[in-house]
Amino acid sequence: MQQSNIPTVMFQSILHNISKNDEIINKITYLENAIANKETKVGADNEETSARESGRLCHESQQWMNQIEKMRKDIKLISLDATYVPNSVAHQKLWTPDNEVYENAFVASLDEDHTRSIMSLNIDNHLKVLLLLGIGMFIENVDVKYMELMKQLATEQRLFIIIASSDYIYGTNYQFCHGFIGKDLTKMTQQKTLQALGRIGRNNIQQDYSVRFRDDNMISQLFKPAEHNIEANNMCKLFSSKN
Repeated sequence: MQQSNIPTVMFQSILHNISKNDEIINKITYLENAIANKETKVGADNEETSARESGRLCHESQQWMNQIEKMRKDIKLISLDATYVPNSVAHQKLWTPDNEVYENAFVASLDEDHTRSIMSLNIDNHLKVLLLLGIGMFIENVDVKYMELMKQLATEQRLFIIIASSDYIYGTNYQFCHGFIGKDLTKMTQQKTLQALGRIGRNNIQQDYSVRFRDDNMISQLFKPAEHNIEANNMCKLFSSKN
């Protein structure tokens, strides 16, 4: 976000709109909880009983739902100038030598629906701005909806980059085109490195794939027998039984 050089005035305007959206989201969350409590509460009112039996909301809950739908329309769409979106033509002209433009450079593609979904997330503002830039992050203790949206965008190859620890490789099946193995992952096991490489270049979606290592020692480790195969040892412990 520092390197993007978004002007302070523009960034403050974005944060202001995000803040307004947060107020709306908090109200929506409050009403959604009220509806959930109302619908699960066993009431003596005949209208509420018949409504629950038919799968409909009771009268009061329906009014709250109407308010929610109205508030959702008030959520502001927030977009960034193309100059700050990585790999866009305007961004390339600003950052590449001699203003050279590569037509096949990958650019994150987020439409209005995605933007609205991002703005409605209950996450820190900087995560919202990063998503608008096409940057996702695999992190812990964050809104599940953020993770699900990011996974959806990753699967559809709409994000410019995802920043993650070595643990992202387990249980994921994304179609990444390029991989960068950072210097802070030099202690990653051989198996994790191989699994990380396996997340790149799947399904022949396109033909340009690459992996870049920030430390040559990690490449050497791929072709040497592992002194301690942690994953294999753990599997042996898992499937071994004592008599």
